[in-house]
Amino acid sequence: MSDMTVYRDVKEMALDVAKSKLFSLGGVEQAVTMMMISQAEGRHPIEGIMRYHIINGKPSKKSDAMLADFQASGSKVEWLVYTDEVVTGRFSHPSSPVPVTITWNEEAVKKAGLSGGNHAKYPRAMKRARVISEGVRTCYPMATGLLYVPEEVEGFSEPIREVKTIQSEPVKVLAHEEIIEPKVEPKVEPVAESVSTPKVEREAIKTKYEDLAKAINDFGITDKVEMLAHVNNKIGKLLISVSGLNRGEVEYLIEWYRKAYGMKCLLAKGGADSEEAVILAVNSILISAGMPTYDRIEDMELEHMDYVCDICGATL
Repeated sequence: MSDMTVYRDVKEMALDVAKSKLFSLGGVEQAVTMMMISQAEGRHPIEGIMRYHIINGKPSKKSDAMLADFQASGSKVEWLVYTDEVVTGRFSHPSSPVPVTITWNEEAVKKAGLSGGNHAKYPRAMKRARVISEGVRTCYPMATGLLYVPEEVEGFSEPIREVKTIQSEPVKVLAHEEIIEPKVEPKVEPVAESVSTPKVEREAIKTKYEDLAKAINDFGITDKVEMLAHVNNKIGKLLISVSGLNRGEVEYLIEWYRKAYGMKCLLAKGGADSEEAVILAVNSILISAGMPTYDRIEDMELEHMDYVCDICGATL
């Protein structure tokens, strides 16, 4: 079963999960993302719904799941203090044998600007989550899945700034002789934006995103969620939006999808009219040149696609 088939199965499961309303989800796309993260960790996709949260558009890993993975790796945690006021845990891992003691108390909560809200309602649980995240990240970062716990992610968003209304002073009516002629400032002509200004740069990047979307559509992927999963697979990331790509990654992906599409078109002229036929034709060319073969086009390196295109262009 190919990864694309698996992806479609995951999407169908996500649709059913969203319809069931048994979990608090922000939509099918978020469910798919969490299930794909779970699958990337070698777990059943449905576990992603139970192990992860999307908070303010950012993925996070539940503290219980983080602690479970930490202990499953042979790590140990000892709870030294566990009260509403103070939570202290001692963490150790075979690769980090010297124990690390992490404490969260009321002073730490205030210093982090977290007083009130859930920290006032559930002080012990909130401190415990912070201790777990910090302790696990210190001793065995792999157990975090390179994510933060939901309690931390909630604090990432910028606080709403209070807008104060300033009372203006009463207007003083001047006598005729007190009237002062307004000072006329010299007119300054606006400076034309150069090509290096942020605005022009943003426009250039926007155009690159549009070029990428077109290249992926030409390749044969039109579904937005499937497109994101494919992009993540190509660059080895877990983005929730293509806007998280840097310019170098966008340019690489554009080149890859355009090259892959061109290769498929050349092979189609030679009679390879299906995915299986294309990969068979590709492998036959690569084998004759002593190059590695592939199970899927998605895994091909650019240099090997270049070689296949050169051979096809010379023989067709």
